[in-house]
Amino acid sequence: MAKIMQISDELKEWITGALKNEVSPISLANALIKKGFYSRFSYETLFKIVGNEAIGTTEGQQIRYNYEIPEIGRKGKILHASDRDVKVLSRNEKPFVLHLDSVLSSVECDELISLSRSRLQPSRVVDTGSGVERAGSGRKWRMPPDLKLWIG
Repeated sequence: MAKIMQISDELKEWITGALKNEVSPISLANALIKKGFYSRFSYETLFKIVGNEAIGTTEGQQIRYNYEIPEIGRKGKILHASDRDVKVLSRNEKPFVLHLDSVLSSVECDELISLSRSRLQPSRVVDTGSGVERAGSGRKWRMPPDLKLWIG
């Protein structure tokens, strides 16, 4: 697979924001390399951004992503399933997200929780200093007693 040697304006803005939040430039470069960017390009780009030098981006060369509204998003405020009506509580366009109410029954919620319980794992976070992914300290997941209310 060919290594990536260009960045978009959106990625440049994200990198700039991460640097303002005191994320290490080296960890950002390492993250780019891990995602398939050419290593020399990654380091040179980060050093230029840190030094406030101009860098070329793909703006104008790259077709912007065309956000599409899937068919389910054009159905209105109530979705009619085979066995129930599901209310759309809220929606977001970019990216497209629907917040739905009562998708699962209480019995279906119990079954989903039962099936997934053995596969639950601790949350993972990225260390802002090193860029390394690790288990989040102090982030202990436990089954809330009212999880069925959240899901169903």
